[in-house]
Amino acid sequence: MPLRRKKDPPAGGQGRSPRGKTFVAGAVALSPDGKPRRIRLAPIADFSAATLKPLVAVTAAPGTLPAAAAPG
Repeated sequence: MPLRRKKDPPAGGQGRSPRGKTFVAGAVALSPDGKPRRIRLAPIADFSAATLKPLVAVTAAPGTLPAAAAPG
């Protein structure tokens, strides 16, 4: 990511544009009562399945559901 001075206009896209931004994936370990205990963040190249599957395989316990798929 190129450096810029505070006075320089931001280069690249604004809002949800990926230009000039770093993608980060995160995982949160929860306690038995559902409170956050640990967090793991990792920079990733993109949000493709090929990028995320290895991260999930190393981070998540077998049988764990992503938050978007978890009931409740």
